[in-house]
Amino acid sequence: MSEQASSIDKLEELLRSEQEEERLAALQLVDRKDPEPFKKQLFIAFGDISWRVRKEATELFLTFPQVESHIGDVVKCLYSEENAGLRNTAVEILIRLGALSTPHLIKEIASDDHDVRKFALDILGEIPDERSVAPMIEALKDDDGNVRAAAAENLGKLGAAEAVAPLLEAMETPDLLFRFTILEALGQINVEVPVERLLAYSDDKLLRKALLDCLGRVGDSSAIPFLLQSLSDEMKNVREAAVLALGKLSHEAQGFLENIIPLQSDAALFEAVIGLLTSSSQAVKKAVVNLLPCVATAKSVTVLLDLVEDPELREDAVMALISIGKMDAAPLLAAWSDTSGRCRAYLTYIYGEAAVVEAIDHLLSALADTEPEMRQVAVQSLGKVGGIEVIPQLVAALGDDTEEVCEAAMQSLIEVGDRHYGPVVEALCPYLEDPSPQIRMYVITVLGRLDGEEVEEHIAASIKDASAEVRSAAIRALEGKSGATHISALMLALTDENSEVRALAAEALGSTGSDEAIDSLRLALQDEDMWVRAAAIRSLGQLCGAEAAKEIEPSLLDPVGLVSITVLETLKQLGLEGFQKYALAALEHKDAEVINAALKLLQESGDAGWFDGVEEFLSRHPQQEVRLNFARVMAEVKGAACREKVEAMLAEEEDEFVRHELQELLVMLKQEVR
Repeated sequence: MSEQASSIDKLEELLRSEQEEERLAALQLVDRKDPEPFKKQLFIAFGDISWRVRKEATELFLTFPQVESHIGDVVKCLYSEENAGLRNTAVEILIRLGALSTPHLIKEIASDDHDVRKFALDILGEIPDERSVAPMIEALKDDDGNVRAAAAENLGKLGAAEAVAPLLEAMETPDLLFRFTILEALGQINVEVPVERLLAYSDDKLLRKALLDCLGRVGDSSAIPFLLQSLSDEMKNVREAAVLALGKLSHEAQGFLENIIPLQSDAALFEAVIGLLTSSSQAVKKAVVNLLPCVATAKSVTVLLDLVEDPELREDAVMALISIGKMDAAPLLAAWSDTSGRCRAYLTYIYGEAAVVEAIDHLLSALADTEPEMRQVAVQSLGKVGGIEVIPQLVAALGDDTEEVCEAAMQSLIEVGDRHYGPVVEALCPYLEDPSPQIRMYVITVLGRLDGEEVEEHIAASIKDASAEVRSAAIRALEGKSGATHISALMLALTDENSEVRALAAEALGSTGSDEAIDSLRLALQDEDMWVRAAAIRSLGQLCGAEAAKEIEPSLLDPVGLVSITVLETLKQLGLEGFQKYALAALEHKDAEVINAALKLLQESGDAGWFDGVEEFLSRHPQQEVRLNFARVMAEVKGAACREKVEAMLAEEEDEFVRHELQELLVMLKQEVR
């Protein structure tokens, strides 16, 4: 007996075992290189009572070289009435084989077995294939109700637009379940459907919710009267479906607002909508909220302002109020006197987002509020809607005792300054002499965001301010500007007593594009502060291009690792052909972080030639982090070819953690060989 025949006999024997683990283990006898001789046994396993066995058999079957030639045999399993597991396995296989299964399944739509016809339709519904559509449409006329419903359902899954007319025709079949399924399918297909054909079923109370769901997906403004009527339906689920449908159409249907007028004028109808806010469905409540901007009455505003206290509806309520404000500000303005606390803070925010210019007096009054949050929101909104008249109040807000309010005032002054440059600059300049360094810093920050020669002169002068905080703000404001006065001021700032100021100046000089700054930046390479040196390196790279290499190379072995890494990164960005020599030089640094950075860059170079000169040194480096990282880089670049070297490192390694990691690395390298 051949070895294969022996395996097949053993497999059949084990598949008869009562032990699940033995039946599962039996499948390991299948020859994965040539599984076809084991087909009969796999089909037995397809019907096993254990899902684990069935799953393993399925995976093995799908590895068959010519698996499509066996699809017919799998389809036959659909006829197995007594073994649900076998049928389920066949369904999974046919779905996974996709379009290969389609021709076989289409044939089964004509089967004498109604269960098989339904199985075939359900499987085809999971396989995007246009060939299935026509047979499915024909199956809408099947004698069996379950088959007809399956055809409709799966036409919906496939999104078959050509099925709309046949589905509408099939709606005339007096089968409630069938009609339900058709309406759901039409909603899934999501193409234009003649609304009058659907409204013909509006008197059927049992069908009404499904009809509303469908109209919400495929209806147009002509469906709105029926939807409004359904808001007063005695059944809550119908009312909820109606408001959900209206919510969807409000975003999509042309002429929606013109058709929603009855909701605006009918108090009872409006109350019916508001009543749905007690629904247990979050989607229904959101639909109500999103519908209320279409009914921009004072009552809608009151309801929505109450809802901003609800964390789950707050965002939708605020957006709805903003929409109302953009259409009609009057209800929002009228609500001011009736609000307080957080509700008024939200209303203040909404005034700004809806650009309610008429609310400026309300916003100015809010600046005197005792709550910082209210003052902050008022300042933000004034920046969005205010003109020249609000500039003094915004400037005054720079002196607020709450930092968030001051920062909001800065941003608002920038926004107003974009619209009214001259008045804002004129109002701010006197405050460059303010006794408070913080206010001077705020003023400089705002001026730095506004364009104009006058502004830039003030900023350059502030580099000499007595406060380091102000000087830093002035340098940030000048970054990217290239005037001669500014460059001189920035070069002078390289000698500032404050290291942060010097670092900012070094950084800013790189963005000027001026060669005048190069000599000053060379001197900054010797600065006592590492951040200044690092900034000078980056700026020289920006200004000098490839010529920067000779300027910054000496800093490669700076005692501070951060500086050395900055040199490496800058040289890398310059795209120098001989970059590798700089990275190799950095391997001599005492800081492990620098060495690791250099190794990473060498690894990225794609060239393995650099290993020869450093392999011995790095594999025995005194720092364990370097040894381990070198081994990893070597494995990444050389792959299995470095196994012997890693084994030699493991033999000499004394650190337990490094030994463990090297062992893991060796396991990976051995797997690569296989």
